[in-house]
Amino acid sequence: MAISASGSEGKIRYYLSGNYRDEEGVVINTGYQQISARANIDAQINDKFKIGFNLYGSTSENQNNTDRFGNGQGSFIYKALTWNPTTPIFNSNGEYNIRSAVASLNDNPVRTLNETDIKDIEERLNATVNATYSFTDNFSYSLIMGSQTSNLNIERYAVEVGDRSTASYVFCKQ
Repeated sequence: MAISASGSEGKIRYYLSGNYRDEEGVVINTGYQQISARANIDAQINDKFKIGFNLYGSTSENQNNTDRFGNGQGSFIYKALTWNPTTPIFNSNGEYNIRSAVASLNDNPVRTLNETDIKDIEERLNATVNATYSFTDNFSYSLIMGSQTSNLNIERYAVEVGDRSTASYVFCKQ
């Protein structure tokens, strides 16, 4: 969803916009949300001097970014492709089957996706100020100053190996 407004009042021109995205991922328990806003304002102070201000800010959250999966077992796509298709996702008690075969270290990909919670939260802020002074019709000076800040925070609760004692036992047997 996007909304914008633009116009002018006397010697002031403006442009304002806002966007909201909410996308469900193609893989279970994944998605992306973003909110952003922009404001551009220009003012002609007099015949020779013009000043402008541009501001942009956004915050986004990427839930269970599939690039963050894998650790030592490979990607979740590899897990899904190598999961024994005769092993049900849940056992008779309604709990996740952790492994698809006795000697497999492949964790249940559905369990991994349903019980993992990884959030990439990114915040951005850009600000620019510009000023132009026209000495003559053919000669002017422009000054542009800007600043940008970006913050990425990764919150991670990952489920990869179910029964650590079983995994340790398998490693010791090799």
